[in-house]
Amino acid sequence: MVLRSRRTNPRRTFADDDRRILGYGNSSEGPVSAYSSLSEIAFLSIGDSFSVLGLPRRYDLDRTRIERAYLARAALVHPDHADGNDTDPDAFLAAAELNRARETLLNPETRAEELLALLGGPAKNQDRSLPDGFLMDLMQVREEIDAGVAAGDRASVEAHLRAAAARRDRHIAEVARLFAASTGERGSLALIRQELNAWRYIERLIEQVREAFDARVAVQKNAPP
Repeated sequence: MVLRSRRTNPRRTFADDDRRILGYGNSSEGPVSAYSSLSEIAFLSIGDSFSVLGLPRRYDLDRTRIERAYLARAALVHPDHADGNDTDPDAFLAAAELNRARETLLNPETRAEELLALLGGPAKNQDRSLPDGFLMDLMQVREEIDAGVAAGDRASVEAHLRAAAARRDRHIAEVARLFAASTGERGSLALIRQELNAWRYIERLIEQVREAFDARVAVQKNAPP
């Protein structure tokens, strides 16, 4: 298969073998994306990682499917397929966009953020709301964790962090459920935004606590006897 530049090649569609590689076949999820040039990969789908990789706009995409779609398209921008020209700027741009799309979709949080934006949902800087009672509960948890950090109580801190991670995972599961059930209505997208905000809040809490505890341990180790 050869993917040529827009200047020399008419519009190209994926062959049956490509569809099978991508796991689509005649799926009702939608056609495999077709590119007329490398620059189309690089420019026409910026901000839509799902289109870049020819995947449906849905949250429940597993790693294997994302990687398979990425590898199939990465082969198309390889010099062996792109006229053998390893200096074509379109090829570099297309490869960069494919890498960006892959990284975005492999990360569940960034995949959710982009999908919500594509569905017309609010961005995090537009809606910072949290589920009812969430902030008060987390403030109490944070006080207990900070006390453990100050005391150098690793067991207490780790127990709280495990509980926080379990709570984060429940918000992740709720994001997946809401996406699956969403019809694109503003109310359902707002609920997804709230769950994503809670997810990020707990993620940041875990990161901050680990950093604070590690710093505390380092200070204790370096303290004079």
